[in-house]
Amino acid sequence: MVMVLARANKSVRVFDHIVSALADGQQPDLEVLAQVGYILRTTAVYGNGKFGIYDFKPLDHSEDFNQSFRAQMCAVYLLREFSLDWVDFLAKKKGGSKAVALHPEIKRYLGIGNATGLGMAPYLINHPCVVDQWLTTREEAVQATLVCDIEAEKAAYFSSLLARAIQHFTEIVTINEQQDQLNATVVTELSALQSTLMTTIEDYTIWAEFLQAHNHLSFESQEVIISCLMELYPERVDSFQEKVNADENLTLPKGKVIQDLLDVLEARYQWAITIDFNEPENSYWFWYRSVDKEEPRMGVRGQEPGDDRELSLDIARQAKNLYWHYSKPIHSSSYLSLC
Repeated sequence: MVMVLARANKSVRVFDHIVSALADGQQPDLEVLAQVGYILRTTAVYGNGKFGIYDFKPLDHSEDFNQSFRAQMCAVYLLREFSLDWVDFLAKKKGGSKAVALHPEIKRYLGIGNATGLGMAPYLINHPCVVDQWLTTREEAVQATLVCDIEAEKAAYFSSLLARAIQHFTEIVTINEQQDQLNATVVTELSALQSTLMTTIEDYTIWAEFLQAHNHLSFESQEVIISCLMELYPERVDSFQEKVNADENLTLPKGKVIQDLLDVLEARYQWAITIDFNEPENSYWFWYRSVDKEEPRMGVRGQEPGDDRELSLDIARQAKNLYWHYSKPIHSSSYLSLC
């Protein structure tokens, strides 16, 4: 029974450096590792029946894999573990008795990379019920922590988590200038917060008050704070991991007419209706599926082939077309039933 089909490739620079160092009896240079952070990066992790592999529904009764993406994340974890065993094995083969194993702390430091993550964009669009369930469950978990009284022991642990987060954002390497600036802002804001935390924390009774008092910080910093707060109360938060599944069966309520649809579009999709898609900058990108890789890709309209096979991920354009198609005066047909 195949539940997940995954593939990966290696960071040649990190891979070769680790194997060579271990074979010579040395640990690898942490500065080199920090530039990448992994040995292997996934290029695809397929599940849920794709390519004929095992479907998700029959896993309902599996304690290990009955929640969304558990099987896929298990496969990713195994790839990471394999990469660590792999370099140890090859170093031993290359260096013989002189070789050493990768230090356990370095093994803990190394993660698993991801090639693009482009596949998540179509997934988020095509599975709104799942996304809603994830966000709802997460907000419920956050709320479960915000009502807790602030205790000295928890505050001290929170401070240590902030310190770890600051170090993490300091060490992140990215070629994206915007993200680099956001990371720098997080470091600046959280460093200022952490430096006075143990004295200013006394001004608040519960964590909700503390979070509200810091809503002027960047969204990134606020999200780090929330993540750290949830780490303080595993006994309150962990149970929510069993609530991330969603029923994706959609039904249209009886009695709905086309005018109801138009009302929704006018109320919620003005941002799309008002876009002029004749302007090149508003139609620059298009999504298509690669025949070779069987994966979603982005192309530049008019410059790259494939827009004749565009995937239906252009939500704004579709919403606008839907609105204008059904808002045309066509006698009483605009009140036809949708059922």
